[in-house]
Amino acid sequence: MLGTSEIQVLIVEKELNSASDIRDWAFRNPVIPVFVGSGLEALIWLGKGNIPDLIMVESGIEPMDGPDFIKIIKASGFFQDIPVLAFGYPENHPMLASMRQAGAGEHIFLPLNADFINERLKSFLAPSEKFQSII
Repeated sequence: MLGTSEIQVLIVEKELNSASDIRDWAFRNPVIPVFVGSGLEALIWLGKGNIPDLIMVESGIEPMDGPDFIKIIKASGFFQDIPVLAFGYPENHPMLASMRQAGAGEHIFLPLNADFINERLKSFLAPSEKFQSII
């Protein structure tokens, strides 16, 4: 069970064994990261009653891509209020519009680094007191 200051972040990333910048960010901040390798794995994890405080989803996950995953969770009455941050693809990539239309509140562009991620999160999560420890 999470304490009041612990933030659980579901990170949907296709390269689970990579030394990605998202992993670097997660392990440098006071969050409890939960890594899954696909949208289907994420839906199974959510279906077991897990409710993260934030979902970070890679744009190019397979077999269910980022927009499809986001549409499913946003269509559910249960997960629709969880903030979703998409990551991946360079700025101006056509996938970005799809991610936003699906319900991503923010998108972090390539190349990534932990400081850049925190800067993007500041404007995205600033209204919530729960996230003050990571922004």
